[in-house]
Amino acid sequence: MALDEHRHYGELQAEAGKLGDSVLAGDPAQHVPACPDWTVAGLSAHVGRGHRWAARIIEQRATQPVLPADGDDPPPASPAGHPAWLLAGACRLADAVRESGPDAHVWTWSSDQSAGFWLRRLTHDTIIHRIRGGLPAGCYARLPGRCRPGLAAGG
Repeated sequence: MALDEHRHYGELQAEAGKLGDSVLAGDPAQHVPACPDWTVAGLSAHVGRGHRWAARIIEQRATQPVLPADGDDPPPASPAGHPAWLLAGACRLADAVRESGPDAHVWTWSSDQSAGFWLRRLTHDTIIHRIRGGLPAGCYARLPGRCRPGLAAGG
C-alpha cells in the first residue's frame, strides 16, 4: 500500500499525544486489560522506546538489525512527563523519515525495507497501544477508541 507520509507524520504525533493523555487520565500503575503484564505507564514506555529505536535505525541508515538501546532517552520516572516524552519520540521518528525520505533503504523485519515502513508500522502500533492504554483509564469519552478509516485500512 502506498504511504501517504504527510498523513502519517501528523497521525503518529497525534496518537502519541493521546497515549500520553491516557497515562495522565487514570492510574499509571493500573494494569492494561488487553496486556495484563503491562501497566499504563509501562505500555507508554514500550511505545516511546519503539519510536526511538526505529528513529535510530533510520538515522543510522542501518541495513542490519539494531538492538534497542535502554539508555536512549529513557522514559520519565514521573507519569506527568510521559506526554512530552512520547511526543518527542514520535517527532524524532517523523523527522528521521523526513530527513532520509520514506523510500530510504533501512533494515526492517518486513519485506518492505524502507524508512516509510517504520513510520507506517509505528503509527498503527501507537494507535493500537493508545486504544489499549485508554481501557483502564476509562477515557474513551475524551479519547475515542477509533482511528480514521483510511488510516485503519492501511494497517
